[in-house]
Amino acid sequence: MPTDNPTHAELVKKAQSELSLFQRIGKQTSSDLLVCVLSLTAFIENQASRIEELGADNKRPREALTPSGDTKADYMGEFSFGITLSAGGEEDYRRIMVPWTTIKEIMAAIRARAALESVRDGV
Repeated sequence: MPTDNPTHAELVKKAQSELSLFQRIGKQTSSDLLVCVLSLTAFIENQASRIEELGADNKRPREALTPSGDTKADYMGEFSFGITLSAGGEEDYRRIMVPWTTIKEIMAAIRARAALESVRDGV
């Protein structure tokens, strides 16, 4: 899935081009540049780690809302509703399991709603 977040390699390349610019301009001493580069490198590595964490955080809900053999095994039999049948003056209460097709439709509706919320929130 494409993302607007730059990759670690892109961030490093940008830092290297900025270092090159500082060197060409000559407004910084070598030690100032080194401190700047080390600080920027630490920041980039931190951000790259955070991007990976966010990707992992988003993967779990996506998998939970995507129909598959695993989700079918997890969800089938977990959802039901009760009905009362009347015949000849007697009432009979029954639990009806929600069919897999209905569960998939609910999952699709949740995914669609989540996508709309992301667009609305600017994510």
